[in-house]
Amino acid sequence: MASIKEVKGKKGISYQITVVNGKDIHGKQIRAYKTWTPDADMTKWEIKRQLDIVAAEFEKKFLADGEAEDKTTFAEYSEYVMSIKHYAPRTRERNQELLERINNAIGHLKLGEIKAKHLNKFLKSLREEGTNKKTGKGLSEKTILEHRRLINMILEKAIVEDIIHKNPVKQTEKITAPQKKVQVFQVEDLINFLLAIENEQLKWKVATYMLTTLGCRRGELIGLRFRDVSMNNGEVNITKQTIYSATSGIIDGTPTKERVESSNRLPDYVLELLKEYKEWYADYMKNYADWKGESNIEDCHIFIRENGQVMHPDSITDWMDKISKRKGLKHANPHKFRHTYASLLLKRQVDIVSVSTLLSHASTTTTLKFYSHLIGNASDISKEKFDDFFKEFQITKQNQA
Repeated sequence: MASIKEVKGKKGISYQITVVNGKDIHGKQIRAYKTWTPDADMTKWEIKRQLDIVAAEFEKKFLADGEAEDKTTFAEYSEYVMSIKHYAPRTRERNQELLERINNAIGHLKLGEIKAKHLNKFLKSLREEGTNKKTGKGLSEKTILEHRRLINMILEKAIVEDIIHKNPVKQTEKITAPQKKVQVFQVEDLINFLLAIENEQLKWKVATYMLTTLGCRRGELIGLRFRDVSMNNGEVNITKQTIYSATSGIIDGTPTKERVESSNRLPDYVLELLKEYKEWYADYMKNYADWKGESNIEDCHIFIRENGQVMHPDSITDWMDKISKRKGLKHANPHKFRHTYASLLLKRQVDIVSVSTLLSHASTTTTLKFYSHLIGNASDISKEKFDDFFKEFQITKQNQA
C-alpha cells in the first residue's frame, strides 16, 4: 500500500507518495515516488479525497509497469542467475563464453529497458564477418541460437521473480539451426575398422567394441568403472560420465540431462574380450611402480592413463583420428559409433521405443529427431509384413485343401 508524507516547502504544503514493489537482486526495496500538490483553494476534506485517488492510481500504475523502476542491469542479473543455477562445469563455461558477447551488447541495459529491437540487432551482428575469432567468419546458426536461448532463459527467470512482466525474446526473429545429418558407418566400413585394429593395444580394442555394442557417449564410456559391468551376464550400468573442464580438469559428472537411467548388455564376444583386458589390468596394477589408481580393481576406471588415473576424454577421439588416417579408413570418432549403433538396430526394424531405451533417451522424440530417416517408409514395411503373412496364409490354405 502507498505511503503518504506531508512536505512543507516555501510554496506551501505538498505530499510525497511512495510505493514499494518487492526487492531487487541485492535485497534493496524497489520504490517509486510521486509528489502531488493540492490547489490552494481546496478544503482538507477535498485534499484527503483527491490524495487517496492520486495515490491509488499511482500505485496501480507502478504495480503494472514497475519493471522500469528496477535499476538492475542485464549483466548484473545474468551474474545472479548463473550463481543460483546448477550447471555441469562444461555447461557453465559455455554459458560464460556466450554471456561475454551478450553483455558486451546489452549488459548495460536495465532489464525493463530491453526491447526486441536490441536483441534483433545483437543476434544479427553475430552473423557478421570476424565474429568467430577462429574462422574469421560469422557464427553458425546453431551458435546464434545458443545465445538466444540463454538470453531467453535469463529473462524468463526475471519474469518469475516479478522484475519484468514481458519477455522481449518472444518478439525477436525466429532462428532455426539446420539439422545435421548424422554420420554413420556402413556395415562394411565398420567391419573394416574393427579388422584394422585387431593388432592394436587391447585397451583401444575394448573401448571400440564397447562403443560399437553399447551405443553410449564418449564420456559415459570413459566414466565406467569395473564395478559397473557384470562379468557374469555383461550387464552395463551407466551412471556417470567423465568430462574435461578448463576450470575443474578431468572430473566425473552426471550423464547428460536427456539420458535416463537404464542398462544394456555386452554381447558374449565383447564380454570375453573385456575379461581378457581385466586380467591384464589386474597384473598391470600390481607391477607398475608409479600406479596412482584405486587399490581395488572394481573401483578403478576401465580406461586409464599409464599411471592408473582416468583417461582424458579426448584421448579416444585423438586415437581414432590417427588410426583412421594411418590405416586409410573412413574417418572415425566415438559419436559415429553411437549413431551407427542406432542405425543398425533401426535398419533391422527394432522398434523405436526399444532403441530409445537402449540409447537412454528421455523420450522417443529425441530419438526420432536424429534417426527418423533410418526407420524406413511405413507403407513399405506394412506391405512387406503382410506379403509374408499371406504367403503363410496361402501355404496353410493349400495344406488344408
